[in-house]
Amino acid sequence: MSVFSYDYNISAVVGDTLRVKASCNQDGTIIETLTIQSVNPTESVPAYPVCVTLAGLSILAIVSVLTRRR
Repeated sequence: MSVFSYDYNISAVVGDTLRVKASCNQDGTIIETLTIQSVNPTESVPAYPVCVTLAGLSILAIVSVLTRRR
């Protein structure tokens, strides 16, 4: 079984009704209707600080491995 997901940015307000249709070549088609009950936008995390932190940790890990081999 494989899983696929894709996010769409949709402008909607409370009370709007969205109709979603998904088709699969193995399992057929599914249709769902969603009514927007409330609007609670999720907070995003800036990518730059996360990337810098991950790069720094990666460099530390590489240096640690290289110094242990000597």
